[in-house]
Amino acid sequence: MTKQEFKIPIEASLTEVTTIKSIHSLVNNVLEEIKCEEISNKIPTGLNVLDKFNSGWSPTDLIVIGGRPGMGKTALALTFTLNAAITYNKSVAYFTLAENGPCIVKKMLSSHLKLSTQSITNKDFNTKKNESFTKEMDNIVEAPIFIEDSCIFAITELKEKAYELKNKHAIQFLVIDEVQNITHHDDLLNEDQTNNYITKSLKELAISLKIPIIICSQLSTEVETRGGDKRPLISDLRQSECIEAYADIILLLYRPSYYRFTENKNGYSPTNFADLAFVKHKNGPILTVNLNFEPEYGRFSDV
Repeated sequence: MTKQEFKIPIEASLTEVTTIKSIHSLVNNVLEEIKCEEISNKIPTGLNVLDKFNSGWSPTDLIVIGGRPGMGKTALALTFTLNAAITYNKSVAYFTLAENGPCIVKKMLSSHLKLSTQSITNKDFNTKKNESFTKEMDNIVEAPIFIEDSCIFAITELKEKAYELKNKHAIQFLVIDEVQNITHHDDLLNEDQTNNYITKSLKELAISLKIPIIICSQLSTEVETRGGDKRPLISDLRQSECIEAYADIILLLYRPSYYRFTENKNGYSPTNFADLAFVKHKNGPILTVNLNFEPEYGRFSDV
C-alpha cells in the first residue's frame, strides 16, 4: 500500500500551517521559560502562607475574591494592594466601583497604620506620635498606588483607563472592586451574555497588559439560607459560570465571626480568624489557608 500524501489546499494561509509545533520544540520552550523566569515577574501577596506555595500573582492571571457583604473582600484586596506597593514597590491601580476615593484612602490608612477608621475620621490621633509612625505615614503617601473612583462605568471605559495607567505609570497590578458594578450596553446581548462579555474582557485585558488583575465579586443570598457553618461554594458566586470559565484563581473568603460562631471546627476562637479557600487554581493546589483578621483596622495578616 502506498503512503497517502495529503496536499495543503491552495486557500490555506502560511500562518495556519506554520503555527503547528512539535512536542520537542514546545518542551524546550517551556524549559527555557522556567529557567529564565524570575520570581520578580510575579506580584507577591505579602502573606507568607500564600506566597510559599503560590510565589505571588502571575502576569496575565485573573483572580477573583468572592464573599458576602461585610465579609472582608475590600479589606483583603486592600491588603494585597498595600503589600505590593509598599513592601515590594510594585505600581498598583485600584479601581473602586463601590466607594469613593477618600473612603478607600481612609481604609488604607487604617489598615497600614493600625488605626480605626473612626479615629482617622475624627482626627483622634497624633501624626507626630513617634518616628516609626511618621515613617509609615510617609511610606503610604509615597506608595505607587493610583486610585480610580468613577464608581460605575462601562467595560470599554475601564479598559481605556487601564491602558492609560499602563502607558503613563507602568502599572504592574490592577485591583477592581467590584465586578458587578461594571456595565456594558449592547441591546443584542441578554444579561448572561453581558456578564460573559465583561468577564472575558477582563481576562483579555490581563493578557494584553501582561499584569495580574484581581476582581472582587459578590455571592448570592443562597449562602444565608444554607444550614451548617454557611461556608461559600463556587456556585454561590454571582455570574458563577462565566467567572469560573475565565478566572485563573477563585478565592472564597469566610469568617466564622460573621455568623457569630463562637468556635470553628479546629477549636480556635473565630474572632480574628478567616479562611481563604482556593476553589479554583489553574496552576496550583486546591486548598484552604488560615489568615488573621483585625476587623478594627480592616487588615489581613499571617496567623
